Amino acid sequence: THSANLPPRIRFDGLDMDATYRLQCVWPQENPSITGPSIMETAALLDGGSVFRGAALVNHGLQLPLLYPDTCLILYLQSVDRP
Repeated sequence: THSANLPPRIRFDGLDMDATYRLQCVWPQENPSITGPSIMETAALLDGGSVFRGAALVNHGLQLPLLYPDTCLILYLQSVDRP
């Protein structure tokens, strides 16, 4: 793994563009990023997550952090507009 090779952005197709969503990383519970700062720290994904507009997640997506090979992230996305 080389720091010049960032993983592609993931886009969240099918979300309501006008809704807001909380995105957080539920596993692993410690920061797996090789370099920093990454989205894990910047968006506090390990500390309760951050709220994003659906349009941002659909159109711009999320830049995944640089990880060691065979590392898995489990992200949890929940609408904050609806219970």
